Amino acid sequence: MRYFKYCRVLLLGAVLLAGCSGDDEILPGERISIVPSDQTDILSVDAEAFAEGVNFPPSTSNRYFTAAGQNAGHQGGHYKIDYPLEKIFDVSVGTAADFGTELAQPVANAKGVFTVTPGGIVTASDINSGAILWQIDIDPSDDETQTNVSGGLSLLEATDGEHDILFVHASKKDLFALNADTGAEIWRVSFNIFLSSAPTVSSNIVLVSDIDGRLFALLVANGELVWDRISGQETTGIIGSVAPAIFGNEVILASG
Repeated sequence: MRYFKYCRVLLLGAVLLAGCSGDDEILPGERISIVPSDQTDILSVDAEAFAEGVNFPPSTSNRYFTAAGQNAGHQGGHYKIDYPLEKIFDVSVGTAADFGTELAQPVANAKGVFTVTPGGIVTASDINSGAILWQIDIDPSDDETQTNVSGGLSLLEATDGEHDILFVHASKKDLFALNADTGAEIWRVSFNIFLSSAPTVSSNIVLVSDIDGRLFALLVANGELVWDRISGQETTGIIGSVAPAIFGNEVILASG
């Protein structure tokens, strides 16, 4: 009953508000159409540009993605998708994100899908069934603070027949390198403030940035710092964070 009374109050308020407004004043003068009715062909197709076409490369299927943006250069390619889409599995991987917190983009290889939650739970799920292969907590502290991103992940594919390496953080102060097959810790590096972007890895270097926009370059083998650089300082920040992109010997980073 209380609900219906509330609805009546809202409706009455709308009626009173409408009754208070007068007729719009109509200004004098001739009305001229922005686009004359006899100019229906005002937008025309450039035949030469149309003949060039889109020039997309052939579409390809893609099942595995090792980084945010598909790879270290964010060069996703032209992928195709087969319809209709069907759910393969549905699995819980940990703590949900608060309002305004962006979940970290999962990564995947031939064996599993890897995720990290705002609470620091890293999960490897079988890519075919969703069964939990392993799960660890990289943030066992009682600090439940959530920044605007919940962490970041990146995979380095093995080139010597060994295991892939998973680089991951939970938007806290530690970056981890884990054995992607088992979840075993290879190394960890601690920073002064919270990390922001997903890691980007190429060859023997892994890049990651913090919430102040400082970019760090570390050795894949042991996490040793190679160099770091601060970007321009701003009074505002980006909501969310884009992983650094590597193209040849150049790095592109969004910060602020």
